[in-house]
Amino acid sequence: MTSARYPVSIVRAAPAARFEVVGPADGLTVALQAAGLPVPKVPSTAIVGAGRARVCWVGPRRMIVTAALDERARLGSDLRAGVPRGAAVAVADMTGSTATFVLQGSGIEAVLAQGFAHDVSSIAGGTDRVLATDGWGAASIVEHLDGGTAVTVDASLGDYIEHMLRTAAGLPTASKPGVMRAPPPPIRTAG
Repeated sequence: MTSARYPVSIVRAAPAARFEVVGPADGLTVALQAAGLPVPKVPSTAIVGAGRARVCWVGPRRMIVTAALDERARLGSDLRAGVPRGAAVAVADMTGSTATFVLQGSGIEAVLAQGFAHDVSSIAGGTDRVLATDGWGAASIVEHLDGGTAVTVDASLGDYIEHMLRTAAGLPTASKPGVMRAPPPPIRTAG
């Protein structure tokens, strides 16, 4: 096979600053607002705020904040300073502990449908949709972005998920380069 099965490209995204903010909803809201960030109004949505920081509400007690890598120190400091005293809110710097893949093209849903536990078409139609799900056995965050879809997983599973995404799309992988130099020898049977 020398071309993709589905019209989709898959690119590993550049590193970004990434923080998880976990705790009761009211504490999350206070911490994000004190850091000068907007708060998504509905679960499974995202909003872009000052400095192009993106805030994703991925669970009832979990927000993920991403920004340019050079914003890491300032963003981390602002988030930690925004946690109300005595609040059961934790801010964790997850920078470098995740791998993100950006898929572009009309075959995204067909590729993701092969390995994801939820119907990812539910997040289509806007850049504010986010889905916490399971992809090929790995906890994943799927975000519909302007011009594509991002899949974020634990960095230790990055190579595996990249291989699975590329295989599902019919793209070359390290173990399936996509170009056959010569046909395999015929199978011989005992006669």
